Amino acid sequence: MCEDKITEIYVTIDDFNQLFEKEIKQLRLESSSKKRNRKSKLSDSEMMTILICFHLSRINNFKAFYHFYLTKANVDDRDMKVTTSLTENIFGKLFGDRGYISQKPANYLWNDGIDFIYKVRKNMKKQNLSDGDKILLRKRALIESVNDELKNICSIEHSRHRSATGFLINLVSGLCAYHFLPQKPSLNIQPFKNENKQLLLAVA
Repeated sequence: MCEDKITEIYVTIDDFNQLFEKEIKQLRLESSSKKRNRKSKLSDSEMMTILICFHLSRINNFKAFYHFYLTKANVDDRDMKVTTSLTENIFGKLFGDRGYISQKPANYLWNDGIDFIYKVRKNMKKQNLSDGDKILLRKRALIESVNDELKNICSIEHSRHRSATGFLINLVSGLCAYHFLPQKPSLNIQPFKNENKQLLLAVA
């Protein structure tokens, strides 16, 4: 990783931190017990930069580098509680994997105003999809490319976390690192209007 890229990451994080710290100071409640407020040698921005750069380094051992719905494993992905929680604030089009759905959640989402688009299984009703939705559905596999980069380049996959906090720090810093990748998977879809002023999709 070049020095300019590290500087870019640091500046972006530091700009965010300056705004964030102002908001936190206004909302912070004073503690009745006195505590030492000794500043660390590294600023928050510097520590966050180290975490994100680690996830961009392709190094699996953090010690060597520096010298958002969670369910239990036994919870079915098609569980209605999971579906309702994940889609609580979602509207518009939602693309899913047929391996993780059933007819009941699909009907629930449709009645909730969500256009749920997926490749149907043999025992499910066929969908009447527009040409645009068919194009987007074919591009759904792009999600796997994103997951691959998150796991193998940004190192968000780790099985030996010692605390929930450590897990979340590792996950969020990996997602931030993905943002700084110079090239990311893209749909390459451009909307345009034809002679009849109909909005169409052009796929590169």
